[in-house]
Amino acid sequence: MSATVRELNQHFIDLWWESNMGLPDLGPLYTARAQTQNEKQLGGFLDQVDRTLSNPPRSREEVQAQQIRRGRSVQVSCRGSSGFYCTTAG
Repeated sequence: MSATVRELNQHFIDLWWESNMGLPDLGPLYTARAQTQNEKQLGGFLDQVDRTLSNPPRSREEVQAQQIRRGRSVQVSCRGSSGFYCTTAG
């Protein structure tokens, strides 16, 4: 093994041993019921996005109405599933 390879090998071994050995924060724990509810809300939001993409709004008024509905849906999903409070521009 060349000196460069040995030096790099030792360098990365040292980094390994100096690294934090603890587990990262994995976020809040949810009950099975809460997880099911969160997944249902997310699924509903994704269904709405799929419908919008399959049948996009054609007029300016339809676009604005869709943006309002989508914004409300995102706020409900964020608040309900992750505990985050989202804001929308507008």
